[in-house]
Amino acid sequence: ITRICNQFPIVIYSNHTAVLLDEDCKDVDEEQLLHKAKERLQKNGTSLTDFGLIDMNSDDEDGGITGMHGYLITCHCRDILTFVSRKHEIENDSRARHSGLSDIDICLYGQKKRAR
Repeated sequence: ITRICNQFPIVIYSNHTAVLLDEDCKDVDEEQLLHKAKERLQKNGTSLTDFGLIDMNSDDEDGGITGMHGYLITCHCRDILTFVSRKHEIENDSRARHSGLSDIDICLYGQKKRAR
């Protein structure tokens, strides 16, 4: 569990999925935060939901976020994001080295990663 600078509650799992919780959760204990995050994931984070990709690569000409190298995979719940590292995950994928991966391939990878 991590709390960002102004005590905004966020739970980050080992699969790089972050669940942002409501501001009214600021003062609850860690056990309650984990419970609320698990509920939100079960309700909204299934692999059957829609998804989107936020490109955070700083070397992209079309305006990536400076200093980041990867992608945030979204779902229909705006409070659930999964980070996919370009360097450690995408560039190590044999398909990416030979033929490149489309945005959809990256999103599907992020969905599978979130479901673990």
